[in-house]
Amino acid sequence: MKRQGMFLPLALMLIGLPAWGVTESTIHNFAGGVYSGYPYSGLVFDFAGNAYGTAVGGGAGYGTIYQLVPSQSGWTANLLYSFDNITGASPSGPLVLDDAGNLYGTATYGGSMAGFCQSSGCGTVFELKKASGGWTLSVLYTFSGDSDGAHPTAGLVFDKSGNLFGTASYAGNSLASGTVFELSPFAGAWTESTVYTFGAKGDGATPISGLTPGGSGIFYGTTEFGGANNLGTVYQLTKIASGWKETILHCFNGTDGSLPLGGSLLLRQGTLYLWHNRHRRGL
Repeated sequence: MKRQGMFLPLALMLIGLPAWGVTESTIHNFAGGVYSGYPYSGLVFDFAGNAYGTAVGGGAGYGTIYQLVPSQSGWTANLLYSFDNITGASPSGPLVLDDAGNLYGTATYGGSMAGFCQSSGCGTVFELKKASGGWTLSVLYTFSGDSDGAHPTAGLVFDKSGNLFGTASYAGNSLASGTVFELSPFAGAWTESTVYTFGAKGDGATPISGLTPGGSGIFYGTTEFGGANNLGTVYQLTKIASGWKETILHCFNGTDGSLPLGGSLLLRQGTLYLWHNRHRRGL
């Protein structure tokens, strides 16, 4: 595994370039209340240059989906949807767009209040669909906290067939420590299946971050805990004839970092990059 070398060539490439002045400007202030508040995730842009994001607060108190529209005079914020706890609550991950401009994402809480998640809900996967005169939200899946997992905190990714993949940070059964799930569309509905369940001895645990596609039938991700030192892992999932195979690529040991909490891994020219609590590394 390459843990360092890629950053040095990048630094050398930048030597001799002119210094660029960078000016920061605020395009929107979140007001909370009936508006959006606490935007934990990043933005996704459509072909028209409009930006979309989620906020864990605001609206009815369960979070919102908002849009930022650019113009010559600045940016205009539009509240597209306010969660009601049944459709979901605390959407902390980024959204993903399909070719038709519809938005997909996860809500960490809300949904079913039974069983393992009776106090807060296990979370949902949703679609916000463009319609004449507005937007309509549909819940594609509600987590139960059992073998399907609970509390998705990251965004989703599409594969080439139009299936959605994501991670759930926890699971309700006694041996599980989170899952990777797939949602497949068929005849106007979506079917959920669990791709992988964390929790075996030495395995990763608590996949807070999302997935990074690595080619046909391959995904990469990180877990906050687990591994040989219980300080987190980098893993690979590969589609095989009998299902999916997980491979632990790296276990953090404290000196090379620990407890990765950031966004999804960045894959560039065969090297994986990530930011986490202590160090930046190329793997």
